[in-house]
Amino acid sequence: MSGTVLIIDDDSSTRMRVRTALEHEGLRVVEQDPSARPTSETLQAGYAVILLDVIMPDKDGFEYLRDIRRLWPEQRLIVYSRGLSDYTDYAVKLGANAGIDIGWSANLRRLVETARRLASDAGRPGGGKSGHGGTPPSSPVRRR
Repeated sequence: MSGTVLIIDDDSSTRMRVRTALEHEGLRVVEQDPSARPTSETLQAGYAVILLDVIMPDKDGFEYLRDIRRLWPEQRLIVYSRGLSDYTDYAVKLGANAGIDIGWSANLRRLVETARRLASDAGRPGGGKSGHGGTPPSSPVRRR
């Protein structure tokens, strides 16, 4: 898995847009079905970076973030959304390495650059971030 970027997003068009941008930069990309809660059996450790959408049905990105941090505290994580910067800011407070609103195409470029930087740092010790705290946004984050 080393050097591989994992995308967890329920929206196929956003997932394809992000995947295409990452692969264009030479990154290897795999996708995970967001309906399966991450456990040591359903999600393997060792991805260079995990990209995680905030808004998903059943389990929101914050739940995934907490689960992944519990299982692999040093895992590099980028949380993204479309138009919900309060959520991405909160995700950073929960321990994401970055939170990016990809509602604008310029920010998709920022997502790719951040993923590439974190992926290149994946072999170096001390790159994970596992801070906790903050106040959650008041709006629900599950898509129904």
